[in-house]
Amino acid sequence: MLILAACSAHAQHKPKDADCLACHSESTLTTEKDGKQVSLFVDGAKMKHSIHGRLFACVDCHTDVKDSPHTETPRKIGCVQCHERAATAWEQSVHAKNFAKPAAVCGDCHGSAHEITGGGDPKSFVNHAKR
Repeated sequence: MLILAACSAHAQHKPKDADCLACHSESTLTTEKDGKQVSLFVDGAKMKHSIHGRLFACVDCHTDVKDSPHTETPRKIGCVQCHERAATAWEQSVHAKNFAKPAAVCGDCHGSAHEITGGGDPKSFVNHAKR
């Protein structure tokens, strides 16, 4: 009975943000995608102060990451997974219809998902005072 409880407790362990940042806080961490080097760096301080970092743990969005270090490349996360209404509204906007193709993506205006702050934050990419 004790062995079963120990195995069950281990199976329920989700990696903590600190586990993820043990590798992803390294500024030189990259991977190759379509022949280009892509950064996998996450600034832990900026993440901590971002809207996503204040509300969620890494594995709340990166749900396919079950261990640390992960053994397989996690799937790409898209904003539309949580922000479907905003994505639909953007698709109907003058911005989506008039931008050169390929059209802008969320991060082009809002910044990295790991660093997004609320629109009222003076540091926010979308703060109206910046215009």
